Amino acid sequence: MRRSILVAAGVVVVVAALATWRPWDAGRGRELPDSEPPAAPSLDLESGPARLTVVQRHSADVPGSGGRLQIHLGDITRRQVEVTLSRADGGGVLPPTSMRQGETIRFAYERHAYRLRILRLENLLLGDDTAELEFSADDALPADPRAQIERLIAEVRAADVVFIRNGVEHDPSAAADHLERKRRAAGDEVRTPEDFIRVCGSRSSLTGKPYEVRLRDGTVLPSQEWLSSLLEDLRVAMR
Repeated sequence: MRRSILVAAGVVVVVAALATWRPWDAGRGRELPDSEPPAAPSLDLESGPARLTVVQRHSADVPGSGGRLQIHLGDITRRQVEVTLSRADGGGVLPPTSMRQGETIRFAYERHAYRLRILRLENLLLGDDTAELEFSADDALPADPRAQIERLIAEVRAADVVFIRNGVEHDPSAAADHLERKRRAAGDEVRTPEDFIRVCGSRSSLTGKPYEVRLRDGTVLPSQEWLSSLLEDLRVAMR
């Protein structure tokens, strides 16, 4: 009887030991994770946003994906196109989504957040229509208002538009430098991005003439309207 009790106790000990056993890395003298899968590679965009031109009704590898992620375009009509993102193995990432020129959309891939932006939709009289796209890491808009202003100026510097000030055209870099100088001169009058747009980005302080922005398609917008839309896009992207 006593022998049976000892055997039963021994079985309990062995079962308990098996239940708590973890594989051991003899080479490093440490426990290995139970069954944690290796992290899947994300997009390689360390050098910054990547641009890509795709023909309508065609597919292409997403930059930095090593061929693991593809983008598919539908017909480009009325300045919009249907965009789909999928893995090379057939898994979905972004369902068919209609996007317009200048629009930005967020998507998740391998536990990381990214942004896809339609920079330009080209409708050609001859040949196939094309879309110029930009992929970037989804850096959320910072909570600090001053940091938001800096981010807005950085977006201006990278924009593919022409700025018109007092009838004179300026490239994005020159426009961003001008806005930065006006911001420094305004001091405490500019505390929020809305202040920055109103005080620095809407009109000339010398002539009072409104600033303008000409898009790639020739459309001319008041700078205040364009900057406000850009700020809204940044805030939507962080939600």
